[in-house]
Amino acid sequence: IRQAIQRANTLRRPSSELRRIGRVTFSIAGWQYYNGEELIDDIREQTWSTEKPPAQLQPEPKNMYDEYAVSVYWRGNKLGYVPRTHNEEIAVLLALGRELDARIMTLGSRRPNGWRPVQVWVEIVTNGRIE
Repeated sequence: IRQAIQRANTLRRPSSELRRIGRVTFSIAGWQYYNGEELIDDIREQTWSTEKPPAQLQPEPKNMYDEYAVSVYWRGNKLGYVPRTHNEEIAVLLALGRELDARIMTLGSRRPNGWRPVQVWVEIVTNGRIE
């Protein structure tokens, strides 16, 4: 926990959308390298419902490329990562034990390089309620 507090005090970006307004939206990074396309029909079906599908956020502090890496999972399947613009703060909040609600909101069209803009919405949960 001490390390997490030190990280919180030395974030790369001092002001963040998540801390400021309690929520952030981003496109999953690295989508084309994982098995999201195999699950796309199931994910799409759920994103059309009123209850958006939950995503799980998993910090990867031992990631060789970024100590603040946070993976995005859906039903136990890795879809990619939180982009660097938001991963540090999310990693620190998770290390501090903060509860975050993550939802897959929209699926864009697949690009020629295999990437697809998959929008995830993350909100801070306080006392069982989303802030």
